[in-house]
Amino acid sequence: MANAKIHAAATETTREVRDWRWIVAKNPATPPGQLAALARSAYVRPRRAVAGNPSTPPEVLAALAKDGDAMVRARVADNPHTPPEALSRLALQEDAEHGINVAEEDDSLHM
Repeated sequence: MANAKIHAAATETTREVRDWRWIVAKNPATPPGQLAALARSAYVRPRRAVAGNPSTPPEVLAALAKDGDAMVRARVADNPHTPPEALSRLALQEDAEHGINVAEEDDSLHM
């Protein structure tokens, strides 16, 4: 019984740490260096938040465009500061639905 309570408390503490990272990652006032560090998180939630943050530097968005999580890549595609090269790469990826969204939203791909 005591071990179960300890495990539950440890799990809740871990969840709180991840939530803290996510909250910082979505804040537009977070400094670019912190956003870059959060973009390398092992947890997907902070990476998704960084990808959608309008203050994320273009080079960080370009790196996140290669992320293994489809939601991270979708948020990169929706970010107005994503470099055109990263948008082109996203449009060519195997995920057809994601490619359609990028191609429809970026007029520079039609030129």
